[in-house]
Amino acid sequence: MKIHLAGAYSNTNNKTFPAKVKEYIKNNNIYSLESFFKIKKMDYNLPQGWQDYFILDSGAFTFIMSPKKFDIDWEKYTCDYANFILKYKIKYYIELDIDKVIGLSEVERLRKLLEKQVGYKCMPVWHINRGYDKWLEICRDYNYICFGCFLSDGLKQNKYKFLDKFLFDAKQNNCKVHGLGQTNNTVSQRYKFYSVDSMTWCYGSIKEVLFFFDGCKMIRYENLKKRIKMDIVQENNFFEWIKFQKYAEVYL
Repeated sequence: MKIHLAGAYSNTNNKTFPAKVKEYIKNNNIYSLESFFKIKKMDYNLPQGWQDYFILDSGAFTFIMSPKKFDIDWEKYTCDYANFILKYKIKYYIELDIDKVIGLSEVERLRKLLEKQVGYKCMPVWHINRGYDKWLEICRDYNYICFGCFLSDGLKQNKYKFLDKFLFDAKQNNCKVHGLGQTNNTVSQRYKFYSVDSMTWCYGSIKEVLFFFDGCKMIRYENLKKRIKMDIVQENNFFEWIKFQKYAEVYL
């Protein structure tokens, strides 16, 4: 399993991030995921071959979860997204899965527009509202897709038992599945996604969490603010998650 650290590149511009972490990200290929919404105005000087480790998200989660109303020309946004993909030779890019904003039929129209401009297929995202038939459809039509129900759909843990069926469907069609926004131990140890991502690795500075890799899974300790400096926590957390990345790629 490939564990993608969401926001790794964009956080290199964060003044509070430890220098050692920034230096490592800029000089080593790590599995990562970034939102176009966050990095479209940024430029990066990254190691050769970084595209093999990188997934670009459209930024849809920002629009779905925000309480603000966005007045956006979605066709223009799609074209700008496509141009960015072409400029940086992005191999793996996710569709604009903004069903809750513009509806599924419009999402599918923008998917076709995006793929036509880029010249190769995106990673479509399955959400609960799309129905099971749409899951089977993208398993047949694509070789790398996203299961997007964890964060934006609020999938409860008592429903995780159905993941085996969904992943079996994909396997039958030689289709790889990326679990969006999910790296907890239950998922990573039990369910065989091809890849997953989350921002959990940077919780040290967000939620005062210290992580350690115990040789097979991540262990977390909370409420540390008064005991350990946050820059030390962040540096520790990053390199512990790098250990987990390397382990997961071989054993999960």
